[in-house]
Amino acid sequence: MPRLKKKTAIALGFLVTGVVLYLGLKATKPSAQVEQPSEPVFSVRAVSITPQERAPTITLYGRVTTLKRATLTAAVNADVALVPVRPGNRVSANDLLIQLDPAEAQIAFEQAQADLQQADAQLQLERARQKTDLSALSRERRLLTLAESEVSRLTNLQNRNLVSDAQLDATKKNFQLQALSTEQRELTVAQGAARLAQLDAQRQSAEARLRRAELDLQRTSVRAPFAAAVIQVMVSPGDRVAPGQALTEIYDNTALEVRAQIPNRFLHNLRQGLNSAEHLAANIQAGADSWSGALQRLAASGGGGGVDGYFALDSVDLEIDTNVTVTMDLPSVPDAVPLPFEAIYDLSRIYRYRDGRLNGITVQRLGDFKADGSAPRILVHSPQLQAGDQIVVTHLPNAVEGLRVQLIE
Repeated sequence: MPRLKKKTAIALGFLVTGVVLYLGLKATKPSAQVEQPSEPVFSVRAVSITPQERAPTITLYGRVTTLKRATLTAAVNADVALVPVRPGNRVSANDLLIQLDPAEAQIAFEQAQADLQQADAQLQLERARQKTDLSALSRERRLLTLAESEVSRLTNLQNRNLVSDAQLDATKKNFQLQALSTEQRELTVAQGAARLAQLDAQRQSAEARLRRAELDLQRTSVRAPFAAAVIQVMVSPGDRVAPGQALTEIYDNTALEVRAQIPNRFLHNLRQGLNSAEHLAANIQAGADSWSGALQRLAASGGGGGVDGYFALDSVDLEIDTNVTVTMDLPSVPDAVPLPFEAIYDLSRIYRYRDGRLNGITVQRLGDFKADGSAPRILVHSPQLQAGDQIVVTHLPNAVEGLRVQLIE
């Protein structure tokens, strides 16, 4: 027993010693120093601005069109006899494009001529008959007048018992017969007038058919209605064509224009320029070639975020449907500021350097701007911009309001 107690005392001594050492070490350990994270600073470049009146430039993408574009069609049933043009040919007004076989149209023309001659003959015969009937009617009326006078004379004589009743009755009968004959002649004359009107209408119809046949015969030669370039030819010699079938498509290469959509944000200034009859010049480029032009009018309807503008083109060397680039100067805008493309965020936001931090400003994009000898820039406007403001031109992916920055040269 004494031995067991001794071992227990030793174990308790070790335990107490360990606890004392632990508490001593814990009390004497150094305290940890917590470092506060520092705010990051981004290096940027900035430009000092001076708002003033400037003319923005816009770049548009359009297509060459024309004021005159026509698809010529067949007017008659015929075979194609000759096709002297090919796609891409330039032709003058009235040049032959397609020759149709005129044989069938010639037959129809000659038949129409014969019909008109027959109508003329019938009308001439009826006029002669009507002339005779009118002359006969005049004589009939004179005879009727004489018969009436004879009845009146014999009636007076009969009242004095100088003639018999039989003589008076015979005279009255003769008067009635003459009256009937006169009425029949008047009916014949009236019927003749109706026949004349009918035959005259038939003659006019025959004359119209002749003019139509003559026109169809002329249309077997399909000619250019104006100076043009040939887009395509749809037939070949030997083809059978029917009225209304397309033969060739042409366009007037002396009346070219460019159609390009103008975004809505530019329309206000352009409408003001057009309304004031200002010359809105434009440069039109296709490949390495360029031509001068000018905005003539705006479309009556819009869509897709803009309105189509039509530009006069001072050239006949372009082909229709060619894609072109249109560059034009807009009317000058006050308090405009040109900035590098890198300064613009989300199409309409820039940042000003103020007290070591970014200050965001929403701007209106007016168009492009290029001074002599400098790179193209974007022209913007905002009433918040003041002369001497420093606008950050280094594009920061994490740019936000209040971001800490420092300027570098």
